[in-house]
Amino acid sequence: KINGSWVISSGKHAELISKTNLNIYRGEVIGINFAHVFMSQNLPQDEAVVEVVESYVSQLDDRLGTVIGRTEVDLDGERGTVRLKESNLANAIADSLREMTGTDFAIQNGGGVRASVPAGDITIKDVYTVLPFDNLVVAVKATGKQIWDVLEHGISAYPAAAGQFLQVSGLEYTFDASKPPYERLISVTSNGVPLDLEKTYTLTANDFLTGGGDKFTMFLEMEKTIVTKSFLRDAFAEYVERHGTIAPVNEGRIVIINPAN
Repeated sequence: KINGSWVISSGKHAELISKTNLNIYRGEVIGINFAHVFMSQNLPQDEAVVEVVESYVSQLDDRLGTVIGRTEVDLDGERGTVRLKESNLANAIADSLREMTGTDFAIQNGGGVRASVPAGDITIKDVYTVLPFDNLVVAVKATGKQIWDVLEHGISAYPAAAGQFLQVSGLEYTFDASKPPYERLISVTSNGVPLDLEKTYTLTANDFLTGGGDKFTMFLEMEKTIVTKSFLRDAFAEYVERHGTIAPVNEGRIVIINPAN
């Protein structure tokens, strides 16, 4: 109960609903109780609803099954990869952001990448599975020092598999995992050239990060230059369609000294 109001959680993924009972006497709530009703196989189906659902599922399956390109290699989007080290899939996603906006650099938080894709055809369903969140593509102006601070924050939770761990495009960074948080970053370069901390660059991310998500509050001080209506998954899907066949590799964009394992 918060400030006189009841807050009731109905879980996630539509796995349950909350049944709430209010006891009211003379216009006032004198008691409340609630129970969770789990959506399980034990509940009978409503045939009319099933028919409606199946018609939409059929249409979605046709659309989601559309092949938009191919990958010659397995695309690694496993949690233990994208949140802890360089990922070839996340490299491609970050590259797709930079291609869409034409910025100097791009970043992708590991927590936004949710699945792998095996070598072979890439379908729309694969893209939605990898990138399920409705995050929009946003570009900002940032100084080299601000970018340094962004990357430093991204590695601050390591070796915990935190979603804030950043995959990059147009950049390479090296950090020493044995050092204290916010003192770990050793170098940041672009094609081997050190980042100029005084220079202003353009950087693409998603609106979760630029809105201060995962405590990336430094973004709140940056000027937004491009706020697209495209979802993150749109950028990646268009990238795959444009290139036809992709084969991203790990190329030393993230180097970890004294890694956890």
